[in-house]
Amino acid sequence: MSGLDATERTDAHTALIHTRVGQAVVAVLVVVMSVWIVGPNLPASPARDMVAVVWSPAVNAGFEQNWSVFSPNPRAQTLEVVAVAEFADGTTTEWRLPEFGPVIGAYRTYRWRKWQERVRLDSNARYWDSSAAWIARDVARGDELPVRVRLLRRWRDLEPLTADGIADTKLNEFEFHVWVGAGG
Repeated sequence: MSGLDATERTDAHTALIHTRVGQAVVAVLVVVMSVWIVGPNLPASPARDMVAVVWSPAVNAGFEQNWSVFSPNPRAQTLEVVAVAEFADGTTTEWRLPEFGPVIGAYRTYRWRKWQERVRLDSNARYWDSSAAWIARDVARGDELPVRVRLLRRWRDLEPLTADGIADTKLNEFEFHVWVGAGG
């Protein structure tokens, strides 16, 4: 049987898109979303800068995608931010970015990796204390908070591929912030 019989009714959404107004709304949404997705990804240029206000709502909503990883000069280092939390009894625990499952986890991990990439910068020092305090709450043992949390930048320089494979470079580490809790 094709079509709807007399007793079936279409839902409001389906009824709306079968009208001229509904089709116009959908067409406008498709155009706006296309501009919002494509516009921020255009190569940097004065012309792009002049019309950037058109997609600023998309950027503010988080639709912007940074494609610099595919540029001719991708990052030459691996980055990591870890925290070492010290408790009053002298024991320590190391906090790392949360890892999520292999299927959907990559999407959740992406935001954490962006946080890691940004929080480590000296220009973002204003976030260090609140980040360390949050980590202290995350690693707390019941009601016992760590007395100190040290934030560490770790990085490894990536060497170009050789005939024998990737050259192993040493891991670098730098303590960039210490949060001291009550009793620390």
